[in-house]
Amino acid sequence: MEEFTELKSAVTEFHTYNHTSAQCSSHLAQRIHASADIVWSVVRQFDKPQIYKHFIKSCSVKEGSVIAEGCTRDVIVISGLPASTSTERLDRLDDENHVMAFSIIGGEHRLRNYRACHHSAPG
Repeated sequence: MEEFTELKSAVTEFHTYNHTSAQCSSHLAQRIHASADIVWSVVRQFDKPQIYKHFIKSCSVKEGSVIAEGCTRDVIVISGLPASTSTERLDRLDDENHVMAFSIIGGEHRLRNYRACHHSAPG
């Protein structure tokens, strides 16, 4: 409970979603024993999610693309999961607040209307 108290303002600001009765959301927090700047330097790499998401086999963005809000990535997932590919759009990249959010907009998987948000908070 103490850790949630520390994260409550960030959760409220960056991880609260308006959704319909046909949608759901969840939140997962994990304490990492490293500075927020170090964690952010890894998490903010929209073109390299396989660095910290071990279920991703590869990721590609269109050659010459600038990693900025609106760009997309094509992800190939490791075999054995109920998915094979995912096309994802970068919705937010906020270096000041250490927030990255993306939406899944296509691919071969079971997710629909899925959005994710990553935030590295000091702690």
